[in-house]
Amino acid sequence: MLAGYICHLQPGGAVLDVGCGQGILLRRLPEPAYSSYVGIDVSPSAIATAQERQPGNSTFVAADCEVYVPSGNFDVLVFNEVLCCLREPLLTAERYARSLNPGGLLLVSLCTAARGSATVLWQLKRAFTPVDEVRITHAGRNVSWVCAALRGPGAGPPATGA
Repeated sequence: MLAGYICHLQPGGAVLDVGCGQGILLRRLPEPAYSSYVGIDVSPSAIATAQERQPGNSTFVAADCEVYVPSGNFDVLVFNEVLCCLREPLLTAERYARSLNPGGLLLVSLCTAARGSATVLWQLKRAFTPVDEVRITHAGRNVSWVCAALRGPGAGPPATGA
């Protein structure tokens, strides 16, 4: 779902994937969908695995996302199943949002079964401008995930992509 948001709402942009794990999102993105990709994750072993398959326009960094400071600006920030693991999810998202280019997107995926996910989503919708939201439910397990696309505060009109 998040790869689709990038391809259709912000094609050709610079992507920062916070909590990228082994780089699965990057493997799902066609190269024309992004100009550059930076993935950060707290796990050095996940980063090592991601680096084994990385294309030339990507970088992976082993870092704690709660203290990492991005260098440069991005068109897309991705928080895929990571915000509910953080001590201060909204403050972390707001700090990263300062590195968004005008019109940039904040993409979030949250499992609704995760403790505090409803509160995190509500806070994000108050702090950022909702663009789209999709809920996916696994009927057999009765578990849902919410994928949301939001624009940063004062982000202005959507970027056109490069």
